Amino acid sequence: MSGNAAMIFGLFLNILAISALNQEGLSLLSWLSTFNSSHSATFFASWNATHNNPCKWDYIKCNSNGFVSEINITSIRLFTTFPTQFLSFNFLTTLVLSYGSLTGEIPSSIGNLSSLVSLDLSYNALTGRIPQEIGKLSQLQLLSLISNSLQDGIPTEIGNCSKLQQLLLFDNHLSGRIPLEIGQLRALEIFRAGGNKGIHGEIPMQISQCIELVFLGLAWTGISGKIPYSIGELKNLKTLGVYTANLTGEIPREIGNCSALEDLFVYENQISGEIPSELSLLKNLKTLLFWENKLSGSIPGSLGNCSGLMMIDLSNNSMTGEIPPSLANLSALDFLGLSENNIFGKIPPFFGNFSSLKELQLDHNRFSGEIPPAIGKLKELSKINYRRNPVRLLYGREMIVDFRTPCCQAHLAPNELRLVANRTMVTYPAGGFPENLFDGQAISPVGSNTELRVILRVAPGPFLKDDPIEGHLVVFKGLILTIVEH
Repeated sequence: MSGNAAMIFGLFLNILAISALNQEGLSLLSWLSTFNSSHSATFFASWNATHNNPCKWDYIKCNSNGFVSEINITSIRLFTTFPTQFLSFNFLTTLVLSYGSLTGEIPSSIGNLSSLVSLDLSYNALTGRIPQEIGKLSQLQLLSLISNSLQDGIPTEIGNCSKLQQLLLFDNHLSGRIPLEIGQLRALEIFRAGGNKGIHGEIPMQISQCIELVFLGLAWTGISGKIPYSIGELKNLKTLGVYTANLTGEIPREIGNCSALEDLFVYENQISGEIPSELSLLKNLKTLLFWENKLSGSIPGSLGNCSGLMMIDLSNNSMTGEIPPSLANLSALDFLGLSENNIFGKIPPFFGNFSSLKELQLDHNRFSGEIPPAIGKLKELSKINYRRNPVRLLYGREMIVDFRTPCCQAHLAPNELRLVANRTMVTYPAGGFPENLFDGQAISPVGSNTELRVILRVAPGPFLKDDPIEGHLVVFKGLILTIVEH
């Protein structure tokens, strides 16, 4: 025990006989005496043993009768165990001990805090199980145990916390299945248990009984099986995040009934089949992330009805067909990722109307024809990738790729583009640009007899350059690249 902590403990012993401080205040001082960090103790200077009660102490609030109702201590490294001294506080409604380096286990006697409404023990180093006695907390509305080292399963008794609105368990070492009793939590709005690789099994059908659910997060878990068709009963659901898991089967058509849905994150799974056209019913949809699954078929034209979409990523699937014309309605898009599919046809000119577009990833497909020049004039565009497509950089007689933003990166593979020249420009031979122009990295056009003539006009500010990717790409920053046909 450090010098300061020993002094506090000695003071506590002397106070017992002479202080008018009530029992709750004495219990708080008893807990304070367990700290072995003088740095921590300095935060509690207001905890004065000469007071009648602790109601004016920092981090403490009392009810109208003078009993402690709230303890809120956050971002102070306490280096102690769970405060069992508080378990007799019959009127305690809020207990927040977060970012505090608490160790040890949550005691089973936590169930004695029958008035508790909010329990936040997040971002500590707690171990052991979530005690089943947590189910005795019938008034509990918030349970946050984020980022600890808790083990074993979610207790089935959690279903007894009928008023629970937020159940936050992510980033622990939990295992087992999601208990079917989760369906008893009719007031539940947020359920997050991601980052627990040991959680496995299917999403229980009973989740549909949580009719107030707004956020369902089970990412980075071992969750498998299909997304239950009963998901469509969650009319208030705004975010479904079950990515980097083991989901299989098809996306249920019933998901179109989740009328409030804004964010759909199911990437890095093994979902197969086609994207259901019922997604078009989701008028509030903003983010659609399906990358790295086994999706097939074409992009549904009905997706154009989701006019509020801002981000679509369907990369790394087996999708085919052409980009439907109806996607022209998605004027709010700022990211479109279609990489690593079998999509073919022309790159639509309407992409040039997406004035908010920041990133366009079309590489490793079968696009053909010419790249529409309007794409190069999008002022917000910072990254484009056309690699592994038989496209031409020219449109008619001229193509201007106008990257005015200083963070712009143009990923263009020269051996897959037809570059031609204008004799009025500076001429470089087929060997490419001189190496010192791009800091030792040359770029070579197609054909031994081809000449590449390019105007480089540096935008205001210093000329910037990133390292090339895989030795085949040149990344331009803060410049205007103009290529004109001979």
